[in-house]
Amino acid sequence: MEQQLEAVMPQELGFKREDYRLRGRADGLDYVVTGDECVIHVWDYKTGERTEDARCRQQLLAYAALGLAEFRRVGLPVTEIVVWVAWLKDGARTVRRYSPDEVESWASGVPAMVEWDGRTYTPGDACRYCPRAVSCLGRLQLNAFGVAALTHEAGTLVVPTVGALLEPERFGRAIVQAKALKALIEDFLAGALTAVRLNDGRVDLPNGDAVIIKQRAGGARIDPRGLLSYLHDAHPDFTDDDLAGMVKVGKEAFEKFVGGRAEKGQKGKAIEAAIERLSEDGTLTRGAPVEWVDVAKGEGHAKE
Repeated sequence: MEQQLEAVMPQELGFKREDYRLRGRADGLDYVVTGDECVIHVWDYKTGERTEDARCRQQLLAYAALGLAEFRRVGLPVTEIVVWVAWLKDGARTVRRYSPDEVESWASGVPAMVEWDGRTYTPGDACRYCPRAVSCLGRLQLNAFGVAALTHEAGTLVVPTVGALLEPERFGRAIVQAKALKALIEDFLAGALTAVRLNDGRVDLPNGDAVIIKQRAGGARIDPRGLLSYLHDAHPDFTDDDLAGMVKVGKEAFEKFVGGRAEKGQKGKAIEAAIERLSEDGTLTRGAPVEWVDVAKGEGHAKE
């Protein structure tokens, strides 16, 4: 069951002050005691694409710290913290085990992460969550370098600290170039995969390195009919609620089902009515909106 975790981190977790408040929402939290050992288990479910473990390292350690604080609060002598990340989209999982010492070592560095020294800039993926992203000089310079690389022109900062664009024309051209470059990169890498495959899966380089093909298992798929047959045979007490906890119904599949049973000429209306009803009772929900930038043609361009 999803559980909100919060802790004002104490001195024994490495924090220098008493006012660092760490919060997180874990999808599961439990512990197992065996003899003198107490192991904490924290679960987190991810619905998006699986990323490299390094990109979620800070989050995993934060969950470990929250789990450690939660059970130390009730006096349990924690010996290990296990953080489980389930990637629901492809059925994979990431498991990381931490000792209390490792968590304390990470926690001791948190003040340096959250307290800016006013001089050091490290722009990157974490900028998405930083409240200073718009006014950060390091981030502004990174954007400027990106625009210069895409438009082949050096210039001033594209987005100054006041938030107004100094060079909107170059900014727009850079976005168009970036979208074209993204497609070019994807096509190149697809072609590179074919080329290496045709060279027996390996291309040796002069410096001793080699271009190779890497592979991971594809997403697991279970046939629903066979699954239901197995579950009813192996678990006679299997219920609809059990099934609801396992399956994920796609909107397109549902619309296809409803539309296929609608009267001729009423397909669209039937689907719209079904979606509206499911939305009203909370059966159909939506995730956060997906956003991206694009360059829209103005009226002047449309007339040309």
